[in-house]
Amino acid sequence: FRDITVQNSYGAGIATSGSSTGVQFINVILDHTGETGLVLGGSYNLADRITVTRCGQRCNPWGSALCTVGSNNTIQNSLVYNNTGEGINAYSSSRNSIIQDNIVYDNIAINIYLDSSNGAVVQRNIAYYSPGWSTGSGRNLTVEAETGTPRDLTVINNFFLYGFTNFEIGALFTIMENLTVAYNTFVN
Repeated sequence: FRDITVQNSYGAGIATSGSSTGVQFINVILDHTGETGLVLGGSYNLADRITVTRCGQRCNPWGSALCTVGSNNTIQNSLVYNNTGEGINAYSSSRNSIIQDNIVYDNIAINIYLDSSNGAVVQRNIAYYSPGWSTGSGRNLTVEAETGTPRDLTVINNFFLYGFTNFEIGALFTIMENLTVAYNTFVN
């Protein structure tokens, strides 16, 4: 799917199912959806040059603007901002996700969220909150264990700016297995 816009959707913008393989979304705009902007289920799917803004307007308390719940999916070169909830999320059943070269900012809860993900690589992203933004809850990167133990995560060469918390390990952890955090810049 290339060069499309989904705007003012009551529900989610676009989602691939758990059986989808090799689906590519290139240069897609998702603006003002009631729920998640784009969900990559299945495996070996690609979200490249995606713009997601004002999504999750009906989620309670919030959802994700751009997320993967599948395996070996890639989110790259995307612009994700001003969404309710998480900007980019590798969630629950996600395995071996690549989140790279994105600009993610001013998302209400968390800019980049690794929740119970396994094998994710987060690299070369810029995540920030604008000056004057109310950062009382704004987190640039959170690793959490809501539905299982995250493991084998790599967070390298990212730039995080002005979050209430720039890097957070969530409260639900009992154990962490193989987390690499290296060569990142954190600025407050």
